[in-house]
Order: sequence, then structure tokens, then C-alpha cells
Amino acid sequence: MNNKDKILIERLLKLTDGKDYGLCSPPMKAQVALRELCRYFLGEDWYTVMPISTEQGNTEIVYEIEKRYKGHEKKGFSASAWFREWAKGQLGKGRK
Repeated sequence: MNNKDKILIERLLKLTDGKDYGLCSPPMKAQVALRELCRYFLGEDWYTVMPISTEQGNTEIVYEIEKRYKGHEKKGFSASAWFREWAKGQLGKGRK
């Protein structure tokens, strides 16, 4: 395992209850997971200006992620190939 993977795992483990589950991943609360995906895909600075409930905010997060990243498969990328390229920073440069 390389150093980047270790750093990622340590960061993600801080988002869980921190207990050892043997071969299985520790559980993460759904809202924590959604916030992490929002941070990862939409960026640290993403927010909504509307005074809405958490659940309504969740809908906006899902909408924004799908709007920004859906359709790459139609452009000749499989989802896994697209993700690998995005993770390298190749496709993420055009985000608004």
C-alpha cells in the first residue's frame, strides 16, 4: 500500500466510529458519507444559499453531482475508466 492510500484510509477512518471490524470496513453514517462525497466531487467551497432542510440539501448535492459527472460514459468512457481519469485530475479541471 502506498503512502497516498494510507493517508486516504486514515482520513476516511476518522469519519467512522473508529472501531475495528476485522476484514470489513467500519460503518459510516449516511449523512457523513454524503458530505464526504459532496466535498470530494463538488469541492470544499460548495454550498447552497437557500435556507432549506438537510434532506433538501441532500437532493441538491445529488443533483449537482449527477449534472456535473453524468454522461461521461456516453462519451466513450466506462464509469471505472472515467473515474480513474478524473482521479488523475484529467477531467476534473473543467469543473465550475
